[in-house]
Amino acid sequence: MPDIGIGASYALDITDQNREQIFKDVYNLIEFLREKGFGYIDIRITFYVPETFKGKTVKQAHDEIPGNFIVAYDSSHLIIIEPQDIKNIRSYKDIANYFGKTYEGIKNDLKSLKAN
Repeated sequence: MPDIGIGASYALDITDQNREQIFKDVYNLIEFLREKGFGYIDIRITFYVPETFKGKTVKQAHDEIPGNFIVAYDSSHLIIIEPQDIKNIRSYKDIANYFGKTYEGIKNDLKSLKAN
């Protein structure tokens, strides 16, 4: 069985309205990889608040500082699904167990609460 590791970064505000679609998309990716016979599947998706990049795309920002990209830009949310987790994913709703806010995402929420 072949192995695959997927790492992706998106500039996207995570909302209640788009969260379910994100989970469905990740689940569809997992199902596709299972159908293709991948045995070892490791998925890491990082979400950044679009304003973080000051009008640049994720690729443009990455090209400017490729070695320090993850350190230079604060992410808001992550999906981390390790190989041992794949067997526990039976529907798109299970993706929620591997989705979370980063430290920066929590700090941004607190700033918003203080502003209101």
